[in-house]
Amino acid sequence: MRHRDARSVGALLLALGLAVPGCTIRIEPGQEGFPVVTAAFAGPMNETETLAPRRLEVGAAPTIVVDNRVGPVAVTAGEASVVVVEAVKRAEKKDELDKIKLAVEQSGDTITIHWEGDERASVRGVLELTIKAPATSSLRLKNGNGAIKAGGFNRGADARTGVGSITLKEVAGDLTLRAGNGSIQVDDADGAVNAEAGVGSISVKGTRGSRTLQTGNGSIDLDGAQGPVSARTSTGRINVRHTNGDLSLRTGNGSIEVGGADGPLVAETGVGSVEASGRFTGECSVRTGNGSVVVALAQERQLAIDAATGNGGISNAFGLPVSGRVSRQSRGKLGDGADGSLHLKTGVGSIELKAR
Repeated sequence: MRHRDARSVGALLLALGLAVPGCTIRIEPGQEGFPVVTAAFAGPMNETETLAPRRLEVGAAPTIVVDNRVGPVAVTAGEASVVVVEAVKRAEKKDELDKIKLAVEQSGDTITIHWEGDERASVRGVLELTIKAPATSSLRLKNGNGAIKAGGFNRGADARTGVGSITLKEVAGDLTLRAGNGSIQVDDADGAVNAEAGVGSISVKGTRGSRTLQTGNGSIDLDGAQGPVSARTSTGRINVRHTNGDLSLRTGNGSIEVGGADGPLVAETGVGSVEASGRFTGECSVRTGNGSVVVALAQERQLAIDAATGNGGISNAFGLPVSGRVSRQSRGKLGDGADGSLHLKTGVGSIELKAR
């Protein structure tokens, strides 16, 4: 618990550093890749310096590496064979502005853009980075405190921020995304997505690729996936639509909604309702400790049904027998049960099995 609390306090301080002008932040290495930070407040960041753009020629498939400390990072697709780096420095005083150093280095087709200096030194300013690179670039983006945005690339991305949101649009290829405290949003994903937030919501839209999504505190929204899906949140709802493959969904406290699924389903919540519809196959299970369960099945499904509630009613559109008064059960087969099995259970709440 101490580690989790310390991380939350650190995340709050970093967030304040962005929200409040003139916040002085000290960043030191911590466990599990999360920084240890302290903060103090000064005056507004009155000093601004816009650096001259850097233009670098690259080959057909460059790698863009960004390592910023404090400030937003935006990377967008630009013209072929050219990388353009633009930067704005902000600080409270002129001498502090001068301490913010930008380094842009090239080694073959790898461009490295980073805040130069001792990582343990106090930060009294912000470095805003805007980068244009070929759409064929591979992205490796890291930020201590600040948002990351990228769009229009086709060779995947690895993006990580201690505090701040991550927003990707039209980035094809495999994605690995990590936010200590901040939301993650991906639109038009075309590849595998592995996204994790300590605190923050996760939203992924796309048509192809597997999904592995996890947040300590926040909702998960997923629209579109080809392949296995794993979604986990300690607190928050899970909403999943238009998937083809195994679904494994778990929340400690929150509702689960599944629509347009094709494949096996495991959906579990400690507290909250579960609603699911689709073409379910294999061994499927829907469970909640406290909440209703509603499942809509395609008419042609051939499943063995096993439903039980500790306290609540059971109804179904398939004529399956129901027994019990307070604790109720319903068991039977739809057709010959050749498509698999469906287990439904709630501690407190009703169960409804519908045809669609």
